[in-house]
Amino acid sequence: MQRAHALHRAITKSQHAGRAKRTMTAFAVIVLVAASGTFLTFISHAATPVASVEAETGTLAGGAATVSDPSASGGESVAFNGTSSSTDGCSVNSTVAPCMNGTASGTGASGWGAPSFDDEFNGSNLDTTTWNTENGWVKNGITVSASNETVSGGDLILTLASSSSGAEISTNSYNLPVGGFAEASIDFPGNGTSIYNWPAWWVSGPNWPQAGEADIFEGLGSATTNYHYYSGGDQQSGPFYISGTWSNAFHTYGVYRGEGYNDIYWDGQLVKTYSTDDNGQAESLILTNGCSGGCTPGAQVKVDYVRAWQ
Repeated sequence: MQRAHALHRAITKSQHAGRAKRTMTAFAVIVLVAASGTFLTFISHAATPVASVEAETGTLAGGAATVSDPSASGGESVAFNGTSSSTDGCSVNSTVAPCMNGTASGTGASGWGAPSFDDEFNGSNLDTTTWNTENGWVKNGITVSASNETVSGGDLILTLASSSSGAEISTNSYNLPVGGFAEASIDFPGNGTSIYNWPAWWVSGPNWPQAGEADIFEGLGSATTNYHYYSGGDQQSGPFYISGTWSNAFHTYGVYRGEGYNDIYWDGQLVKTYSTDDNGQAESLILTNGCSGGCTPGAQVKVDYVRAWQ
């Protein structure tokens, strides 16, 4: 990913300006994958890549959770003991828990307790004591406008109003520490395996890129996860393309910040682990709907909830 990022208000305007100078470079990647069968995937960073991928099916290791995975084709997310849905996330014994792999005994991700951060977006307005609207910033190919950030029907809605007007919010009252887990239930716009515009759900800390940046989900034509770190400048691990159909349905996307690594979970399944190189500071939670070429105005990112545990 090469994009301009917004962190929370503690980051200086000059850092934003430096980040904004980076642009995406269009390229194509051909991946030959061998799993249960062999298939060829062609992915492009153009707005409408051509891709042939398979949806996930099966059972997680140890039999902890069954992946019914209509989620990969527009249904509910991974079921932990039959209690998960696309709107209420995962639960264990009626207690909300991260949507991540459970134990072989089938108890799920127990032991986390109540979330340390939880916004269900059940009001009629965005809580600006919790979120920065980033109003007026120029980044990710668009000018961020608070008018494109609404709350309705229990969802946060981030709209790309035009090719130059989008949305981004970041937490101002909570930051995710090492040892914490952050998760959001999100419906990203797209068509099949294509993801529209430049949406992202990510975490990043102050003094970027020294603080590191985990792009839990980033739409680069297709669905990806990605990591940025500092080594004499902005360095990148990824993007890592995740097969399946992730558009136009709610799915859960989470990150666990370990000591020196991040685990990325999509619909409760571990899809990527990568080493981290950051300053260990707590990181802001960020949601973006931007664009850089091939924009689809009117496309919306819908967020049912954002939660974090530590």
